[in-house]
Amino acid sequence: MQRNLIRKLGIRHAVEKLGLPLHEGVPVDTFRGASFFRTMEFMVGFAVIGFLASRHGQIIRRQIVQKRAADAAGKKP
Repeated sequence: MQRNLIRKLGIRHAVEKLGLPLHEGVPVDTFRGASFFRTMEFMVGFAVIGFLASRHGQIIRRQIVQKRAADAAGKKP
């Protein structure tokens, strides 16, 4: 927040030095990157989704193997 305010004041000062009126100036929007906490939240969420997807895949694989084993057992007699 402090850096954004300093940057905006610096831009306003430069605009005043050039003699441009404020209504002719360009609106200044600053981009604030992701914080460390937000990045960690994203990584943990991604890990949880990956874990759940892998568990779901294991369940599907187990069901396919069980079905194939049941079909193979049923065809023998």
